[in-house]
Order: sequence, then structure tokens, then C-alpha cells
Amino acid sequence: IGPHPAETSVIESVEFQRRRLVVEFDDGIVLDSSLRWGGEWHLYREEERWTKPMSTARVVVEAGGRVAVCFGAANVETYRTPDLGRHPLSGGAGPDLRLVRPDLDQVIDRIVSEVPGASRVVDVLGDQHVVTGLGNVVRSEALWAMSLDPFTECSELDDEDWRDLLDLARRFSSQ
Repeated sequence: IGPHPAETSVIESVEFQRRRLVVEFDDGIVLDSSLRWGGEWHLYREEERWTKPMSTARVVVEAGGRVAVCFGAANVETYRTPDLGRHPLSGGAGPDLRLVRPDLDQVIDRIVSEVPGASRVVDVLGDQHVVTGLGNVVRSEALWAMSLDPFTECSELDDEDWRDLLDLARRFSSQ
């Protein structure tokens, strides 16, 4: 289930992260296996006999005369590396407004360049890809203090309005 790398794709990296093994292919496919306590990867030569039954294999990767087999993994998934051109909000978390000097310009740039103009202001303030550190109470208090309807569309606010709103939210979040 999920996208598969092309037969001609090349493994670009293999990274072990605690009990996870992440394999990245050159065609943008990522294979992520969560091993937990019972999972393990074995590496065999192409004609070598496996030490565990094929029925317990979750993943088989053949490359360069070798076969890598994942047995007993708790979870295995494949996905495409996020394409920021097609999915601009998949680029990680936004700046944290609870920091001493958050970069409000960076938040405003994200809003202007990545958020559709018809989005509601309250939803943008709650989107962790745009800005972090704002809970429901802080968002509500900042919107109320500016007499701003939470359902106002983003396109109705200019950069100065956003700066005032974000600065208020920052001050409320530090109380």
C-alpha cells in the first residue's frame, strides 16, 4: 500500500532513527519502517537463504545483488517527499510566538505567500505550519482585543493588521 519507488530508482540515503529505519529513494519516495521491539532488517546476497520465513517479511528491497528484508516491523509506510511547490504548507512548523523575539516578518511572509486569501483568520492563527505557540484562548483574546471577527478572510488584512494581531497574540501568550 502506498507509492513504490521505480525499479530504476536509486537509494539516496538510509538513516536509523531510534527504532525506525528510513530509506529515501532518488524519485522522492520514502520508506519508513517502525521496528519497535520485534522488528529487524536483514541483508542477504541475492541467492542466499533467508533465516526467517518469507511470510513474516514486511518489506523486500532488491538492489545491486543484495536483498534487504524487514521482518516483523510494527508499521511500514511509503510516501512522497513533500513538494513545497505543490504543497507549500508542508514545510515544517512556523515560528514560535512564545520566543523572546519571534520573527513576525517570517510569519507574515508565510501568510501572504502560502495561505489562500479566503482562509479564515482564526484558522490561520491555529495552523502550526504558519505559526506556533498560540492556543485557543490566546487566539480568541487577540482577535477580541482587535475587534476582529474570527471568520474574517485573510485577504481583508494587510501586513500592518497582521503585525498588530501577531504582536497582540505574542503578548497574550507570554502572560
